Amino acid sequence: MGSVHITLIRLHLPSIEKDLANTGTTLLANSRKYFAKVTVDGTTQATASTIVSEGWNEQLKFSNIHDPSKFMIEIFKWRKFRQDELVGTYEEGLENLFLKSLNRSQSIIQPLRGTSTNLARIEFNVVVETSEESVAIAAMVQRAKMRAFRLQRSMSSANSKANSIIQTADGASPSIDNVVESFVPLLQKLQLFSNLADSVAEVHPYADAAYSIVSLAYKVVLAQMQRDANILALIDVMDDIYSFVKEAEPLRQIESQQKVMICIAQQTTECGYFVSAYCSDSFFVRTMKHSVASTDAAIVDYGKRFSELKAALLDHATINTEITVLRILDVVERIETKVDLGDLPYADGARFQQSKRCLPGTRETILSKIINWIDAPPPDQKRVFLLTGAAGTGKSAIAHSVAHHYDSLGRLGSSVFADLPDKLDRLPSLIFPTIARDLADLDPKYRQRLWSVIEPNKALRKGLDPVDQLEKFILAPWNSLNAIAGPIVIVIDSLDNCSSSQMLNQFLSVLARRAHDFPPNFRIFITARTESRVLQAYGDRWSAKYDLSQVSKSRLRDRLTKEQLKQFDDSVVSQLVEQSRGSFQIYACNVICGIDSDAALKLSPIERYQALIPHPLNSRDPVQPDDILYKQELDTIAAAQGPSFMGQFKAVMGHLLAAYVPLSISELKQLSDNPQKCAILGALGGLLQNTIYLYTAITPFHSSFYDFLRNPVRSGKFSVDTSGSLSLAKACLRVLKGQLCFNICHLATSYLPNTDVNDLPDRIAKYITPELSYASRFWIKHIVRTSHETFGPEAERFLQTRFFFWLEVLSILGCVKIAINGLQDLRSWGCVNIAGKALSFVQIFEPAITLSAPHIYVSAVRFSPAQNLELFQPRFTFPSISTTQTVQHLFNHVESWEINSVAFSPERNSIVVAGKDLRKRHTCQYYVWDLLTNKISKLINWDYTHYRDRVPASAVFSHNGKTIIVVLPTAQVQILDVGTGKVQSRHDCDDGKRYPVSVSRGALQPDGQRLALVKYNHSADRPSPYSVSIYDTKSGDLDLGPLDTKILANLLPHKYQIMEKLTSMIFSSQGTFLVFGTDEGSIWIRDARATGDEVFVYRNAYLSLIQVTSIKSFAFSPDERHLFIGCRSTTNGAFESIIRVDLDKQSVQTVKVVWEQMPEKPHYQFTISPTGRYLVLALDNSLRFIDLESPESDYIPPLMTSCQAMSFSNDETMIAVADSDGTVHVWQVSAPFVGKHSLWGRGHSSGWIYGPNKELLAWAPVELRERLNWNPLVSGDTHGTLWTNCHAKDLIYDNSKPVNFRGIF
Repeated sequence: MGSVHITLIRLHLPSIEKDLANTGTTLLANSRKYFAKVTVDGTTQATASTIVSEGWNEQLKFSNIHDPSKFMIEIFKWRKFRQDELVGTYEEGLENLFLKSLNRSQSIIQPLRGTSTNLARIEFNVVVETSEESVAIAAMVQRAKMRAFRLQRSMSSANSKANSIIQTADGASPSIDNVVESFVPLLQKLQLFSNLADSVAEVHPYADAAYSIVSLAYKVVLAQMQRDANILALIDVMDDIYSFVKEAEPLRQIESQQKVMICIAQQTTECGYFVSAYCSDSFFVRTMKHSVASTDAAIVDYGKRFSELKAALLDHATINTEITVLRILDVVERIETKVDLGDLPYADGARFQQSKRCLPGTRETILSKIINWIDAPPPDQKRVFLLTGAAGTGKSAIAHSVAHHYDSLGRLGSSVFADLPDKLDRLPSLIFPTIARDLADLDPKYRQRLWSVIEPNKALRKGLDPVDQLEKFILAPWNSLNAIAGPIVIVIDSLDNCSSSQMLNQFLSVLARRAHDFPPNFRIFITARTESRVLQAYGDRWSAKYDLSQVSKSRLRDRLTKEQLKQFDDSVVSQLVEQSRGSFQIYACNVICGIDSDAALKLSPIERYQALIPHPLNSRDPVQPDDILYKQELDTIAAAQGPSFMGQFKAVMGHLLAAYVPLSISELKQLSDNPQKCAILGALGGLLQNTIYLYTAITPFHSSFYDFLRNPVRSGKFSVDTSGSLSLAKACLRVLKGQLCFNICHLATSYLPNTDVNDLPDRIAKYITPELSYASRFWIKHIVRTSHETFGPEAERFLQTRFFFWLEVLSILGCVKIAINGLQDLRSWGCVNIAGKALSFVQIFEPAITLSAPHIYVSAVRFSPAQNLELFQPRFTFPSISTTQTVQHLFNHVESWEINSVAFSPERNSIVVAGKDLRKRHTCQYYVWDLLTNKISKLINWDYTHYRDRVPASAVFSHNGKTIIVVLPTAQVQILDVGTGKVQSRHDCDDGKRYPVSVSRGALQPDGQRLALVKYNHSADRPSPYSVSIYDTKSGDLDLGPLDTKILANLLPHKYQIMEKLTSMIFSSQGTFLVFGTDEGSIWIRDARATGDEVFVYRNAYLSLIQVTSIKSFAFSPDERHLFIGCRSTTNGAFESIIRVDLDKQSVQTVKVVWEQMPEKPHYQFTISPTGRYLVLALDNSLRFIDLESPESDYIPPLMTSCQAMSFSNDETMIAVADSDGTVHVWQVSAPFVGKHSLWGRGHSSGWIYGPNKELLAWAPVELRERLNWNPLVSGDTHGTLWTNCHAKDLIYDNSKPVNFRGIF
């Protein structure tokens, strides 16, 4: 024999919300006493009563323990004059309990199961003593120690196991110890998770279902011991993900990540289905017949999905809520054929509706009973659950809840709700085809099988015989597949509403007789009224039945003592059930039991029943929640609460009745002028639901209670003034002014739609409070119910200072339509001017505001005319918008003309073109092309026959666009007036036009301010006859030079056997450097600003690992940090290449090949876009735009011939290209809505401009699209991750001063 020592330490009650709601103080919670009862092997001992803060620290000893036994702790609230109240219980096998004690260095803390305090936990210690006679106990202790060691070892390697253990098993079968070791830790955590989730109504149903189905799988595995170790590995992975329940504050984690938690519980349920089916006898028959590959793949998929969920849990990231589901084992060949099921009749609109399901936290008992029946293997072949009850008892709400639950699990086969008036006469003939089409949507494998059955027979598809429909549409296709895992649920509700009795009887007869022919995993859930035709058709052919009248019986049984129940015999309870309807049945039970109403304690339960049900026994009229009952209850409560009750009652209920949606206690406190008044809700627990939950909406048990309070004639002194919009309007504006701000959810980028923000639900929960959500949606509704004189100025002030921030909240909540409807009402109410302006803004930019909150500013504010925004604060700043209208592919052709240069004006309206007339030797021409009018004006026709000096003809606009700097082949510079074409000045930039000095090369600075010339002195001695001089084009004076001629020492004339030829010379983008290149691959870079010193010299060597043999052209990045070199390289054969050198590091080792091609077509030109993002390469009669930030490239339509010159407009909206036959092409490369090619954004018919990776760049209104150019200079630093820079923080608005709108409009 052995002994067990139990030390009860203390009770943990982390939440005292119930006491706060009822009394408004914590004094009562801290003064209540509790005691514990401990039962081991049938023996019970109790502790003394003490308050929570003191604890017990009391040891109880249980001797003579022969075999491993059950252990139970019951916690009671001690009451002096009434029966002690059970708080909760904890049960566990003694072996598992001892195992827990071995794995803890401190005491054990476990949650209590119960209905009173869901968050209660019990702390205790366990010590087991053994003796020589107690063999069983000694064995238990030894087993527990071994399991504790293995469990600790497995937990230490949990991460590696999750990544590697999901593989196809190839070893020996697991032992019972393996099974227990894998399952028990998971079940413990699932039980704890289920207990914790009790208070989170949205999560609880899924958590409870996950625990139930995995428990069932454990029993199946233990009973049959299948041979594949992968199943146990999958259990270990699930065990690992539930480790969070043992961390600090697990409930807060469940509440803050509801979406992830629901998905984890749903995926756990699905894995439970799979494990249970995997271990069934019939499974192995099917896998031997087909293949185990699909099941192995399923196990791998499940493991991967749990790994993703764990990552989302740890990183607080939003995840894809679609769970991994395996319904069918077969690997059905994918057939690329059209499957058209449109000929099958369908009950449109009969699907379940999420909004009609039970409120979270209600009807949990019956829902758990139904879910447990569906998830468990059927005890027979009937597969039908029948839910009955009188009209109004909530059958449909339960059916909607069941359908929603299994739809979220991917297990809803079909749902048919008979509440469609236009289809009730023929609905029975539509049910089987509707189920078939829903099943086809659920699973593509079934869809293919169904099509193969009905495709050859079109008449069959239109048939109305329910026998044929069931056999051909459902049974034949599905039975040919191998459904292995989890239930497929079919929900049918309210068939009593069908008007055609003959068709309904036929359908019910077929369904009742053939239900056993459905696949084994099908579950059919049907609701019907008591004594309906459904019951008559089924007889006893259902698998399970539940009558909602049992709600009253079980509620009384749970709430009353045994002595009190003796007064409620079957006849009394039957009378209560018969005369109660719907939610009033719950209300009636609450009144009888005195739930949450201290005033009711003055009457016994039977006395309260007699007051509630005054009708004689033979009366058949149902009791309604009439005025007398409400007055009696309120009189009793008022007497108990004292004189302050009426004022508090009317204030609180006034807010509840005036609100447009039910409010929670939290919202009510924030929207009340005196939050302390909300404490009165605790006394109204018999009339209102959820008065003990802080964040759950308060609703009446029966809607007639609110009707009663609204009618002064009916309610008398308890009538409530429903014109509470005045106080709610004030409260809404107070909340909005206090909580609205710019970028309220701290969104990091403007590139994403709201729906793609990973953690948006978490951000909403953190930054948008429930009261702010309510105020944002309904403030206008409350305002317009008051007088304009009272709230008009206040409403205008709010729109002036908070309009954009209010739109942010509506955008994030998906409620932008509320703004349109509300502003229309506000305009009609009296705020004509500012509400009208605001309404116009929202209507025009609704697509942008709806899709992405940042685009309220990035798109809507930016593209809205300034005069439309002058009423609103704060101000926002953006770069100017380019709206140049230029048609793509405009060109002008001048025969026999070789173009040397093209350049845009700063306003992008004109292009200056310079070139030679090939018909007349030594003649050059200069033109200005007005892009808006398509007019071409000749500026200069210059004949330089008598001059030896020749440099390429070139011309550019000055920085202000008022003049044109023209360089003639003679090295003369002329400055012309753009408006008149007249010459303002001319200068000869050389030291002598005649022999012996000649100009051999020239380069104009990009802004036209300086001209560099390479001159050769024929009379100079070797080795330096060349010089380089830089001139100011405005004055003609020498600005720098002559530069040190040693840099060109190798460039000797032919008579001296010249070894190298100068092939290229250009200024850098900002004129800081001058670069030279030769046909032998030499490169010089000189300082062109001050000294002319060498910055970089390279001669006939390797640029990194690239051997350069000939320089053709250069280009600089806009910031002058990179030099792009067009050259021929011979490292691995001969290639034409463009390489990039990093000049910041002043080393030739930092080189990147941007483009490379074999030299079949060596002629090419290239330039760099003004932002440095793109390299534009003219090659093969086309333009290639190479993205320097990625390897991608884009093309625009081909040129006619090869390129001679090209130029970007300074805002990157256009590029001009001159080809060899004298044609100048102009393309808009940043016009997203015109043509097909845009470097910076792709326009969509919806108005959105997308980036290369589908980023949301901007949304443009219709009237702006055709002339809008979008590029990095336009987006500037108020876009993407920098979008918040648009907020002008220095402009502060004063919300305290009245706004004078007179004269503004």
